[in-house]
Amino acid sequence: MNSFNLNFIIASCIVTFFGIGVLKSPPFLPNLSLKSSHHLVLSDSSKSDSSKKDSTNLPQLIEVGNTKSQVIETELKPQNELETFAKDSIFLITDKPVEYIEGNMDLFYKFIASNINYPIEARKKKQQEKVYVRFVINKNGSVSKAESVRGEHELLKQEAERVVSLTKWIPAQIKGQNVHSLMTIPITFKLETPQPKKQILDEVPVFEGGLDELYSYISQNLKYPKSAKRSGAQGRVIIAFNIEKDGNFSDFEIIQSVSPDCDAEAIRVLKQTAPWIPAQQNGKAVKTRISMPIVFKLDN
Repeated sequence: MNSFNLNFIIASCIVTFFGIGVLKSPPFLPNLSLKSSHHLVLSDSSKSDSSKKDSTNLPQLIEVGNTKSQVIETELKPQNELETFAKDSIFLITDKPVEYIEGNMDLFYKFIASNINYPIEARKKKQQEKVYVRFVINKNGSVSKAESVRGEHELLKQEAERVVSLTKWIPAQIKGQNVHSLMTIPITFKLETPQPKKQILDEVPVFEGGLDELYSYISQNLKYPKSAKRSGAQGRVIIAFNIEKDGNFSDFEIIQSVSPDCDAEAIRVLKQTAPWIPAQQNGKAVKTRISMPIVFKLDN
């Protein structure tokens, strides 16, 4: 092989966790041609014919194999020259991948969850999304050049980049030497839905005659819709509703439906049972919300 000046050597590894890796080709790469699945040969640009001169300086990146950890050997020697070029290179393929310094990736995401600050403005706008952050893990295990490569909301992207930059890693290695490497991870921003507070009642709301009287009244007054009989619709309608302080009902909602006509009939007959004795809390009547089933069953 004729001698020539080497600008950069890249033997690199895309490492991704729970996401996809994205790599921009580093600038000033020499022409690379694939000799085999494990070797790269750097071609001498001075030997290129005139038809290829225009493309000589274009950056090119060759992907070799699909394995996470693979060393690409070159025919270039001596070793001290390889070490010189490795100082500032970002590697995609290494023989030892990076590791989170505290342990596995579950601990990494636990750290992220503990240190992330959901932007107030993003909360107000109810912004939620999964942001993918690409970053460099340096030879000393620190993080630099964090950049959001997927995401729509700028505030969430900035916070994802900030919190990822706080993490520490055990760096990747090639032939026993620490090297810079690239990584892409997802950070999920999701707003929690507030859970309604449970009421602690001294007395629950009841139909004046008790449950037995209630179901007896419903069974005697429930009219099976003709349309439901023709279609053979049967089953349990579950209705949620409020019992106000005065015992009357409001805000009916069908939780489980049988048919539109059966649903309407269930609400109609239930309304006729009002008013109930309202719930009591600290000796005072209070508004409550309950759910109740009403069964529609055809005779054989």
